[in-house]
Amino acid sequence: MLPQTIRVLVVETGRPTSCVRASLVENSSGESVYDSRFVKTVGDALRGVNQWEPRWIPDILILDGLPHAAEEIGHLVALQDAFDRLPMLVVHPEGQRCPLEILQRRPCDRVESCLSVEGLTPRLLRLAICCAIHYGRCEQLLDALRKNDRELTVAREIQQSLFPKESPQVEGFDIAGKSFPTQEVGGDYYDFLSLPEDYLGIAIGDASGHGVGAALLSAHTRATLRSLAFIHQSVAEIISLANRVLSVDSPGGRFMTLLLARVNPRTGSFVYANAGHQPGFILSQDGHIQHQMETTGIPLGITPEWEFPHSFGYQLKPGDTVVFLTDGVVEASGQNDATFGRQRLVDLALAYRDFSAAEMISKIAQAVFEFCYPRLPTDDFTLVVIKVSPEICLRRSF
Repeated sequence: MLPQTIRVLVVETGRPTSCVRASLVENSSGESVYDSRFVKTVGDALRGVNQWEPRWIPDILILDGLPHAAEEIGHLVALQDAFDRLPMLVVHPEGQRCPLEILQRRPCDRVESCLSVEGLTPRLLRLAICCAIHYGRCEQLLDALRKNDRELTVAREIQQSLFPKESPQVEGFDIAGKSFPTQEVGGDYYDFLSLPEDYLGIAIGDASGHGVGAALLSAHTRATLRSLAFIHQSVAEIISLANRVLSVDSPGGRFMTLLLARVNPRTGSFVYANAGHQPGFILSQDGHIQHQMETTGIPLGITPEWEFPHSFGYQLKPGDTVVFLTDGVVEASGQNDATFGRQRLVDLALAYRDFSAAEMISKIAQAVFEFCYPRLPTDDFTLVVIKVSPEICLRRSF
């Protein structure tokens, strides 16, 4: 939609055709009223827009004639740089070669259209002005999209660097994890941590928001947890200390949900602390939900004083399956805005409990994409699965 008043800056350079001035005046009674200003050189135009009070910002620049002097071309470039992608029309005398290619060989590359004086009418000029302004706005939109696409690429690269290159190889356990990128880059994160005394740590989280900010918060969380995991074994201590760090360093309003679990591969002891994250669950070999990893505290980064207790110990048994997830799984939207839901996830985990950990993740992800079809999920989603071998011999000990 065009503004009710179109501000037109006309440079009557070289040998002006005079029909532009006449056409603008004749057309001023139409539905779009022209607020026109006329100058003799591009230099005058550049000086004028910086001096006119109140500040007058043109919607379009019309060159009535072609500037030849190098200085004028330089002024033209400066004028267009001063007003981001200012649309420009060039009107040239009959018989003169269209100046579009001449100007585009110079530093200026933003000429929208060239019009010959021959057959130029007020209606044709108005149409050209409308088209040029709309085209300029499309270019601005494309620039914004390109910038967003570059940001998306950077965020995606940051996010992908967070994920483990391979799953840990632990005797008696089948472990896998995978994150599935979709339309937007979210703050999904998961990691496997080496804790003291050969305990295995599993972290899965989701930073608030999307884009580079969310990806950087996830990267910061990953670095903090890995540092703390060198010296702390208690998930309650690790997550409480991480919260203090993130509360100080995170930008205002950003937070991180996190589920941090610890497994003793020798005994099968399992404890966790859940900072406002989507609860994981443990399935027994016979298909019953043995335990849900409910929240034990608020998300990280909100208040530094919060202390996170860990859960009561749970004893993993041969044949158990542990499932961790982000909310992108259960909140995936299908037709009629129905959500994938937690029960659907549990049912799939039960159906594929005899598959390997990696195969189970693949099957669940396939079901999520099929549920959302023909759209894509709007949020990234992540799954981590730990399967305890039915043949493993575990020593009961906490």
